[in-house]
Amino acid sequence: MASWNQLKLKHFTIMLAALFIASVSISAIWITKAEASRRALIAEQHQSEHLQLVHIRGNHAQERLKQMVVNAKIKQGKGRQSWIQRRNQREKEYIKELVDHHNHAYHRIHYRTVYQPKITPGAETIMFVYSTITAMSAETRKAIRETWGNKTMLQKEGIMLCFVLGKRAKPGNAEQRIQESYLSKEHDMYGDILLFDFVDSYQNLTIKTVSMIRWFLNTPNSAKYLIKCDSDVLLNVDNMIPLIRKTYHASPNFILGHNMNITAPNRQTASKWFVPLQLYSKIFYPEFVSGTTYVISKTAAELISKNFASMDYLYLEDVFITGLCRYGTGISLVHSDKFIIKQPSSLTDVWGGCVSLHGYAGLGPDIRRNWQLINGKEVAKENIFEANSIRN
Repeated sequence: MASWNQLKLKHFTIMLAALFIASVSISAIWITKAEASRRALIAEQHQSEHLQLVHIRGNHAQERLKQMVVNAKIKQGKGRQSWIQRRNQREKEYIKELVDHHNHAYHRIHYRTVYQPKITPGAETIMFVYSTITAMSAETRKAIRETWGNKTMLQKEGIMLCFVLGKRAKPGNAEQRIQESYLSKEHDMYGDILLFDFVDSYQNLTIKTVSMIRWFLNTPNSAKYLIKCDSDVLLNVDNMIPLIRKTYHASPNFILGHNMNITAPNRQTASKWFVPLQLYSKIFYPEFVSGTTYVISKTAAELISKNFASMDYLYLEDVFITGLCRYGTGISLVHSDKFIIKQPSSLTDVWGGCVSLHGYAGLGPDIRRNWQLINGKEVAKENIFEANSIRN
């Protein structure tokens, strides 16, 4: 009996333990689920708060960004306004400079000649090539003398070569003084330098041409006409002289070149050829010839020179000389397509039929290379002193 009771107690104890374990397990599962739900709820609340915070920050960021854009636009507007004001101020100063130059009428002054070329007796033509006092220009003059400006070749055609220059704006550095010394020795050796004491600049090109024509008329010479050309052209003397003589025989009162018809003044201040209304108010210029190369007979030069004193200054020398000063004088303006002012696609194709080519020269190596291309043989360089020898 005792053993039976013990067995029942044992079974009861086991049942109680099982119930306890089951209740604990159930409680643990419930607690776990409750904790999981609580954590999920907390996480959801955190996520909602985070999204709200992001939204708030996003709105703030957008507001700040909008404000930054507004500030940038205001700053840009002020900067653009300031830039426009500075540009307008520069334009006013530039126009004032041109007008002052115009009002001073520098072209009416007779400038002193520092160097004069040696007159070639019996020369029918004087060829004036525009140059400056720089190392590159000295090399260009040297190359011209070796190629189309060869003295022997020109003398056969009755041409005297002359390089026209003006002085520097202010005393230069040591290298510039060397170039001025070189020019002096160059003048002594070749005798083909015509140097005036006006300041050499683009705005003074008209002064350069006026001074050149006055020298041409006032210096005893036998020339019937003058050729004016820039240093960045190639001249075909074999074609040039017959054309000049043919034109002269038709009428000794002429200007020969590439005519520019119906040309309006350039009103863009950034342009090299800008002309304000204060200097020239008409819609078009009178007909003129391109300043790259042109020919003026002595008769025409005399008529043009009479208008120098009465004509208002314009720094575009081709317009001033062959257009404004020529207008109303009865001078014949003779056009020829053989004066090529724009670089053609092929040098050799047009060389045989032209008298001048613009854009194929400029620097000494360019002149020599193109001359070699035309003639099919290497240019024979003259054995002359170099700038380095002046330093010693």
